[in-house]
Amino acid sequence: MAGYLPKSVRRKELMTAIREVLAGGEYFPPAIHAKLRNRSTRATLNEREMTILRLIIGGRSNKEISTDLKIAEVTVKFHITNILKKLDVADRTQAAMAAISRGIVHLE
Repeated sequence: MAGYLPKSVRRKELMTAIREVLAGGEYFPPAIHAKLRNRSTRATLNEREMTILRLIIGGRSNKEISTDLKIAEVTVKFHITNILKKLDVADRTQAAMAAISRGIVHLE
């Protein structure tokens, strides 16, 4: 992504953004830049957590995930707890929505 500007952008900021992008850089308003920086400092999901997250998005229950991955259901719950913390969400549904909206997981 080269940048983002809201519809309410002022002419001076628009010109600054155009110059920055044309020079090969990126441009984001300070408030959006702060949000993006904050998002990128969050812990990343490991391979197992990503697998479990994809199965959650696919509608699998903890028991089904446990069977699919040949791991204990308590281990699935442990991984889900880590996923919720890392994504800063309260439940599986929010984790699925956050992962999709943040581009962590893409629907096929």
